[in-house]
Amino acid sequence: MGSTSVQDIIDGNESNSQDAEDEEIGLSEEEVAHFIEHGYVLLRNAFPVDTAAACRDFLWNRIEQDGVKQHDCATWPEKHWISESYDDKTGSPWTEVLTPRLKRAMDQVCGEDRWIPSDLTCGW
Repeated sequence: MGSTSVQDIIDGNESNSQDAEDEEIGLSEEEVAHFIEHGYVLLRNAFPVDTAAACRDFLWNRIEQDGVKQHDCATWPEKHWISESYDDKTGSPWTEVLTPRLKRAMDQVCGEDRWIPSDLTCGW
């Protein structure tokens, strides 16, 4: 198998038939290179701030069902587990997390059609 360049990864090994708008929502060449070198990349603006806040509120509501109170750190155990995982099939706000920008970035680092959207879950 031949070597894959950073540009090949950015392009998804496809012809450059994608429009400029699609290219803008993905990772830059530098971000892909960072992922290759370090194994992670920070995807700024992957989804809206209000979506992140809604996810945070959803999780706090769930955790508070177990007696861990957001505004009372005395109730915070060293470790706390929840058995559920949340994904785009769970409903709002999780459906808003898997944005075109996040999908494009995943295609760039994993390869198009080489990852399963439902594998992107929040849970612990």
